[in-house]
Formats: sequence, structure tokens, C-alpha cells
Amino acid sequence: MKIFTNKIAGEKIEIVDYLSNDIFIFKFNSLSPKVKEEGWNFYQKEMNHYYDHSKKSLENEIQFKRYNKIGTRDELIKINLNHVFESEFYITNGQQIVSVLKSELYIRFYS
Repeated sequence: MKIFTNKIAGEKIEIVDYLSNDIFIFKFNSLSPKVKEEGWNFYQKEMNHYYDHSKKSLENEIQFKRYNKIGTRDELIKINLNHVFESEFYITNGQQIVSVLKSELYIRFYS
């Protein structure tokens, strides 16, 4: 029996294809651009509440994992928000979601 849903995170989706009974590809039907903007605003608000040592710890982790080759903390958050809100499509088994985003940044970084 195939999994079926018409909403994820309260947003309407379109199931594009089934890879198996338990895994399917989907797209959001009409995700509002305001949702991404709200995510960015939430991030900025949270950064204002962090103590300096928390920000420094985050910056150290970015350097340790070599994410600084991709961009600054803010640029990394923007990439993350693009994955969440602007991916070409998403794949899920009902418990985990993988986002697929085309970006020139990744081509340059991994070449």
C-alpha cells in the first residue's frame, strides 16, 4: 500500500512520482514567498538574542566543518532557506525529507 498525503507542514503538495510504496517525490503547490521571508526574519531575531559566546561557538563550528568555503553564516542560512522553500523537488519516506536544489554555488564548490 502506497503512502499518500496532500499536505506537508500544513502546506498543500503535489505527489510527482513514487519511487516505491514508501518513498515519493513531491512539490509544494503554492508555497508563499512570505514563508521564506518569515524564516529569514526569525533567524535574524534569534541571532540578536544569542550571547556573544554562542555566536562565536557557531562561527567556530562553521570553520571546523569547513563550511566557510561555501560562505558566511548568513549566506549558509540563506542556502538552507533556499533548500527548504525553493527546491526543485523533495523526496520523502514520511519520516525524513531530502530537498533537491540546483545551484551554481555547489557546482563551483565541488568542482
